[in-house]
Amino acid sequence: MVEVKEKPKFWEEDWLNIPMGELDIRTLSPERYEAYQYWLVHEAEAKRYEKEVIEKGRMEGIMQGMMQGKIEGIKEGRMEGRMEGEIKMLKDLVKKGVLSFKSIETVPNISSELIQKAKEEIINELLTEDLLPLSSIAQIADVSEDVVLKVKNARD
Repeated sequence: MVEVKEKPKFWEEDWLNIPMGELDIRTLSPERYEAYQYWLVHEAEAKRYEKEVIEKGRMEGIMQGMMQGKIEGIKEGRMEGRMEGEIKMLKDLVKKGVLSFKSIETVPNISSELIQKAKEEIINELLTEDLLPLSSIAQIADVSEDVVLKVKNARD
């Protein structure tokens, strides 16, 4: 007689597993059949619970991701608001004559990027008001007319 240590792959196929399982069930005593039914319920409940835990974990992961995104959005919004506030402050100080256009660069703790943006916005506002010629705006801003033209062309 030949001893088989491994089952052939076709033993695991559904078309054979279902009838073989039914055949095995028919030979069970009533007590064993009842134990088998309890086992089936336990397995089904374990699978349902496993799916539930996976879904719960997935939802928690999604919620954590959303919260992280919200926190990052709030931080980004605060940074943008702070930058806008600093730009507005610089523009107001120039408009009120507290700072000259050139002295904006001497304001401490303001990045050169923000200073440049504030200057561009001031030039933009002067262009929008359309009260002064480009040469006067360039003189006020202490920049060349080419810079004023660049701002004007970017705006248009």
